Amino acid sequence: MNIILIVQSLDPIYGGPATSVPSLARGLLSTNVQTLILSLGNDVDESSIINYKIKYKIFKIQFGKKLQFSTGLLLYLLKNTNSNSVLHFNEIWNFSALIPYVIAKYKKIPYVVSTRGVLSDACLQSSSLRKKIANVLFVRRMLTGANAIHVTSEDELSRVKQLINNNNVYNIPNIADTNSVYKVTRDEATKELCIDGDKRYISTMARQIQHKGSHKIIKAMAHRDCDWTLLIGGPLVDDKYYEYLLLLAKKYNISDKVIFLDQLDNYKKSCLFKVSEYFVLLSDSENFGMVILESLMHSTPVITTKNTPWKQLVKCKAGWWVDDNDKSISNAIVDAYQTNNIMHHNMKKNIHLLYEKYSGKSILKKYKKMYNSIYSNYQKNIGESE
Repeated sequence: MNIILIVQSLDPIYGGPATSVPSLARGLLSTNVQTLILSLGNDVDESSIINYKIKYKIFKIQFGKKLQFSTGLLLYLLKNTNSNSVLHFNEIWNFSALIPYVIAKYKKIPYVVSTRGVLSDACLQSSSLRKKIANVLFVRRMLTGANAIHVTSEDELSRVKQLINNNNVYNIPNIADTNSVYKVTRDEATKELCIDGDKRYISTMARQIQHKGSHKIIKAMAHRDCDWTLLIGGPLVDDKYYEYLLLLAKKYNISDKVIFLDQLDNYKKSCLFKVSEYFVLLSDSENFGMVILESLMHSTPVITTKNTPWKQLVKCKAGWWVDDNDKSISNAIVDAYQTNNIMHHNMKKNIHLLYEKYSGKSILKKYKKMYNSIYSNYQKNIGESE
């Protein structure tokens, strides 16, 4: 059995899958499962990918910034897939899904689709016309006919069951890959990030678009007397939103307490988490929230909302999981700020109990069980047809 993971991009700017898919590949390879990642992209920075020590290929995009058509991906799959292959798509709305779907149907090989939160209301409303057309042309049939659909949370599981007629849905969380964690001192971290080592910090990290909610953090800080500086990591992909954040900080007279760090590699991520007393993510929706798991891997407590599937933060006393409104968010910020050193230290210890659920062999066993199940059923069906 050869697992071929297909992802829209391995560039960190793409978000969670650029981290979770390589982590899965490395985990599978460590258990002697033949695994390859196929990705799309032009001028991709491969430095962070190389550190994963995985097998991957990146194909040039011929046309379509959003549609992303690649002749190279098409020809590679035609030539290099066979009855031992299992295809696993991590996108559904463009050619990085359509091409492998067509190949899977043409060559009659099994495939898995990870929905990655793209069936949420917020995602469906973005570029809605393009997605409606794709849904009519192939997406619904692709999901309905999938040998397995992979989700990463109970909310996403319910959403898929509500929309898609397919009983083979597997709820398996992303893997915590601690190999991407660097041990750094606070002095090393502040020097690397070019920030003042005497200040107190909280942080957030995501593509800077409105959906990710950095403006909510700025508002919460402005309305409360907290002597924190906010570090905002992640690519500034939306100029208008970036300008809005700058104006918002200026409006509340806290421009000196908001620092933009742009895109961060794995080493700088470790530096960010090292200097942060808390990590904050206030997205409008998250099917998993890989960056929250990254924070936990660095022993940094988390403040997030019920738009993410991280209820365990409260159960394990590793952070805050609150309603998505100004009052609840502000109260969580204040509670965190007023937490004494002993309680903060205990939270950091509790984090290990939580993130260990996402690391190691137990999660990999679930993925291997999914792949083995669909592969054995496929081989059985081949035998019966012969």
